[in-house]
Amino acid sequence: MCKGTHNYKQKPAEKEARPRAPRASSRSKEPAPFAIDPKRPIKAYSMDTSFGTGDVINHPKFGLGAVESTNPPNKIEVRFQEGKKTLLHNMKNMRP
Repeated sequence: MCKGTHNYKQKPAEKEARPRAPRASSRSKEPAPFAIDPKRPIKAYSMDTSFGTGDVINHPKFGLGAVESTNPPNKIEVRFQEGKKTLLHNMKNMRP
């Protein structure tokens, strides 16, 4: 009744540990491979310059990157070798 261990009960047999193959999970998002289109011209990064999806930029700290998306009014997501960064752009229209 108490579900405790008693001298007259045998312990359940332990299962053998079998190595499992890793499962492919639909929830795990692996970062997209870093690739830059060599046909695209390379633009120097500046907060005052406007960028679009697919543009290749050269950032002074992060190096070469490809713009993956734009978030209005003034943010872009750029894929660099070390990962994705959110940067400002088109700030000349935001300043007085």
